[in-house]
Amino acid sequence: VYTVQRGDTCGSIANRFYGNWRRYDIILRFNPQLVEGIPESERGACGPFLRPGVVLNLPTEYVPATAGADAEVTAVRRNVRAREPEQTEWQSASRGQDLYRGWRVNTLDDSSAEVTFRDRAVVQLRANTLVVISGGDAGQARRSSGGATLERGTLRSRLGQLRLQVDTPAGQAELTGGSAVLSVDENQTSRVSNFDGGEATLRHDQGATQVRPGFGSKVRARQRATPPRPLPPAPSWTE
Repeated sequence: VYTVQRGDTCGSIANRFYGNWRRYDIILRFNPQLVEGIPESERGACGPFLRPGVVLNLPTEYVPATAGADAEVTAVRRNVRAREPEQTEWQSASRGQDLYRGWRVNTLDDSSAEVTFRDRAVVQLRANTLVVISGGDAGQARRSSGGATLERGTLRSRLGQLRLQVDTPAGQAELTGGSAVLSVDENQTSRVSNFDGGEATLRHDQGATQVRPGFGSKVRARQRATPPRPLPPAPSWTE
């Protein structure tokens, strides 16, 4: 039971309880009074009834409806598609769609998506990115870490204390906590940029390279990764 405080929004409550600003659909599912009588086309995230003093019933832990899924599509923008491992035709991906081992998620031009694994590891797919869900069986996925294969494009991870293993054409990136960006270009060069707060390891045929926060490295297939170099400073606004 949670009492809404001044300044609360659906997104801030979802982020506080479930670690994801976009999971306000959980709040709506357990508190239908927030959108009662409001046409769907006119609804905001939680309708106009989210006011200080309103009491909400919230599940203490979010578990996907399909317990055996390895991951779930938690955000879709523009043209995003998904495909089962045995299928040849792509289908439009939708928010809340369960993903299993071998499923592919592909963002097209000017599109993006977010995938949340069972351990709550989150990756954001930028435009023209293809990811394959790995992660083993359901029990293993719950105990260890999120897993995926990045065939091309760019994804961003925001993991807190969680772990994510991503296979690439040049090796494997292990990301633990913090914020990082991993990309694979048309030459199958893998790049990892470790921005803050976490650990990143780039494993390849020649061994493993530790990439500290604030540094980046790249590697091509069957080659040694470059020595980590400081990332350029973040851009800032000017008048």
